[in-house]
Amino acid sequence: MIKGISVFLSLLLILGAGCTLSVNNPIAIGDNDTRTGSINSVNGSVTIGANCRIRGSVDSVNGSIQVGRESEVGDLHSVNGGINLAEGVRVSGDVKSINGSIACERDVKIDGGIKTVNGPIRLTQTFVKDGIETYNGDITLSDNSTVSGNIVIKKPGGSNNRGTLTIRISGGSIVEGDIEVKPDTLPVHVYLAGGGKVLGDIRGAQIME
Repeated sequence: MIKGISVFLSLLLILGAGCTLSVNNPIAIGDNDTRTGSINSVNGSVTIGANCRIRGSVDSVNGSIQVGRESEVGDLHSVNGGINLAEGVRVSGDVKSINGSIACERDVKIDGGIKTVNGPIRLTQTFVKDGIETYNGDITLSDNSTVSGNIVIKKPGGSNNRGTLTIRISGGSIVEGDIEVKPDTLPVHVYLAGGGKVLGDIRGAQIME
C-alpha cells in the first residue's frame, strides 16, 4: 500500500503542470466552474461545487472528495478518505476508495464501476453501469438503485477481515448481474426487501429473510 501511494505521488509531481495539484491544503472548486485537467490533492480534501464540469479525474490521498449537485466529473479515486456524491452527479468513469466509504444521493449516474477496500457503499436512487467490488465493506442499495453488472465481495489480505458483511437491496433496487463471494467461505448476508431483486445468481452468500 505504501509503495502504491509513493508511485501515485511521483506521478502527481510529474503531471502537476497539467492539473490542479495541492499538497497539505484542501482544494475547493466553486459552483458553475469548468476544469479541463485533473484535480489532485495530497493531505487535503477536495470539494467540488454544484453544476461544475471536471473533464479530468479527481484524486485524493489522505482526504475526502465531495461533489456537489448536478456536477459532471471523470474518475474519482481516494486513499484514506470517503467519497460523497450529491444529487444528480454524473461520473464518466469509475469511483474507487481505499479506507473510505462511498455514498451516492438521488439521481447519481456512474458510467463505470465502484470499488472499495475497507469502506462501505451506500447508493440511493443511483445507477451504476458496471459492477461493484469490495474488500471488507457493506453494500446498501435503496430507492430504485440499479447495478447493471455484478457485485463481487472479496476477502482482504492479512488479518483485516471484520467478519460478516451485509448486502441490503431494498425499495425496488435491482442488481442485474450476479452476486459472488470470493472465497465462498467469507460470511456474507444478502437482505432483499421492498421489491429488491437480484436478476442473476447469488453464489457464496446467504439470503436472509
